[in-house]
Amino acid sequence: MTSETAEALWQERKQYFFKPAAGFGSRAAYRCEKLTRRVWPEVLTGDYIAQTCVLPTVRAVTVGDERLSLKYDVRIYTDGGGRRF
Repeated sequence: MTSETAEALWQERKQYFFKPAAGFGSRAAYRCEKLTRRVWPEVLTGDYIAQTCVLPTVRAVTVGDERLSLKYDVRIYTDGGGRRF
């Protein structure tokens, strides 16, 4: 995120998930439509990344006689240091 992209990101904020570059576990992260004008300056001055917001996939499962819809996601972790996990 840069000052040059700030206005476009604000206008298209509902498409993005904003999170700290060094963060984890959703700390100080803002999901798409949840980002407010009040915290926007904090996001701009912090070390944040804008990631395309992707809704979780829903799977239909049957537990006993009950049919449930459960959300799940698959995450891929990459490390610039070349380590393999």
